[in-house]
Amino acid sequence: MTKKRLMRLGYLIALCAFCCGSAFATTYSFTAVVSGGETEVYGNCRLNQRTGDWICTLLWNAGRVSLTANGTSVAVSYGQTSTYQSVASALCAAMTPSFPVQCTGTSGGTLNLTETQYNTISVSSTSNYTDPNNIPPQDPTSFPITLPPITGILYPKYQIQSIIYSAPGNRSSNGFTATTTDGGVDTVGNSFQAGETFTFSLSGGFLGVGSTISWNYGNSLTTGNSTAVTSTISQATGVANASAGNSSPNAINHQQDLFILWINPAISFTQTGGSSATYSPGTQLQTSGDPSPGHPEIQDQVEVFAQSMMANAQGATTVPLGALVQQVIDGQTLPGLANICANPIYYPNSCTQANQCGCVPSDFAAILSADPLLNYSPTTSPLNADTSGATNCTNPKASASCRYVPVMVTNGSSTQITELLEGPTSPGGNYPVNTFTQTDSTQTTQTLSEALSTTVGYSWEQMWKPLGTGLSIKSQTQFTWTNTESTGAINGYANSMTVTLSSGTVYCYQEIPVFEDTVYHTFVFQQPVGNTSCP
Repeated sequence: MTKKRLMRLGYLIALCAFCCGSAFATTYSFTAVVSGGETEVYGNCRLNQRTGDWICTLLWNAGRVSLTANGTSVAVSYGQTSTYQSVASALCAAMTPSFPVQCTGTSGGTLNLTETQYNTISVSSTSNYTDPNNIPPQDPTSFPITLPPITGILYPKYQIQSIIYSAPGNRSSNGFTATTTDGGVDTVGNSFQAGETFTFSLSGGFLGVGSTISWNYGNSLTTGNSTAVTSTISQATGVANASAGNSSPNAINHQQDLFILWINPAISFTQTGGSSATYSPGTQLQTSGDPSPGHPEIQDQVEVFAQSMMANAQGATTVPLGALVQQVIDGQTLPGLANICANPIYYPNSCTQANQCGCVPSDFAAILSADPLLNYSPTTSPLNADTSGATNCTNPKASASCRYVPVMVTNGSSTQITELLEGPTSPGGNYPVNTFTQTDSTQTTQTLSEALSTTVGYSWEQMWKPLGTGLSIKSQTQFTWTNTESTGAINGYANSMTVTLSSGTVYCYQEIPVFEDTVYHTFVFQQPVGNTSCP
């Protein structure tokens, strides 16, 4: 059986010295593994025409093991006295200096191989006694040779995990619940060439246990889409966007929208074919000085308001210092938000609130672009941001492009859900509080036609080097997360959040329509035009 190795893992830079200078050559390392053992097989079989029985001779197996690089092969024979170690050693010795792949030695049945250019590699093991009709049934190969799966671990700089939108009312809040809800539905295929398929796998996951914020975050399969991973959020009552209090305005201020950013994500890739691979999100690995080097870190998530990432009057950002700097949790040193910045000259040891670790507004532009409502007024409809327009995004069809949709009282209804924002009826009076769990259970379950792409920098923890004709990442410096738009219970349960609408302003009284962000599955609000009772 032949298996093509279409990518290479691992790389090192070898310095070659010359009398008049030096040159650099890149050497790629990989392995091949011989296993098994010598066995007796039935061979020289003939059919007894009178009885219909097969008559065979019991023989020690014999055959050949080969490795082919770009059409050129080396092969060795095996027989009665062979072992997997001896076959591996003989195959290693057969790789002369002119062969495209060189063997630097063996360890048991493992051949340690190198190349200085990309080669298409295949391996095979055959028996001299294989009957073309497979009669009698047998698999006589004694020494199979395999190429271990080609894997890699990529470290994106960050991922936007959620946006919690500002709610109207100076005593209001908008946040997650204890029950499970969906976050984004993500794919990674846009980082690679057309025609290549990347399937999400739960089995390869290495998500660290615990988080730096008060929620449980995980990954799940996506119903109807094997290439996508759906993030799940639960036990998250401590993650909310709350108004400042009576002295603050009641008006929605989208510059107070709250971003949840994951700043130590990782993705493992495993080759499964010439143009296919599986992928699994996880957390970056602990390093020297951490309690368990090589094991996943705690999930490092930070909560940052949009306004703090925008330029103030002096042209500077105002991200809280605690979010920018490294933090040590359970002995693990986790990155700070400044790690995503292009030129964090003061990070990690000389950061101050004033110098922002060297971060500037342009470092956060891609994050802020994920929120098209930042400059919307309190009375502007979120549907104005929809590519397909308000009409087509009310009870949308799957062909529509709708970042925001109105949440209707029933599926297909023409009536949108509204909730009451109210203040005291007299100075010093009690504050009416309207707390409710908002869901999208009335929405049609479907994936819409548009997606939100966020491009970030990345590095390799374990290099996954693609071949010219195989899988190929588009950019050596940028990685793209793609979040699909969807409505309804994608994985069988409705998305939900807890919302409290309340005001300390006397005679404040507004009916607030509710919308859903189809990317992050959080809820958005709009204040009524002409009603000035809740300034």
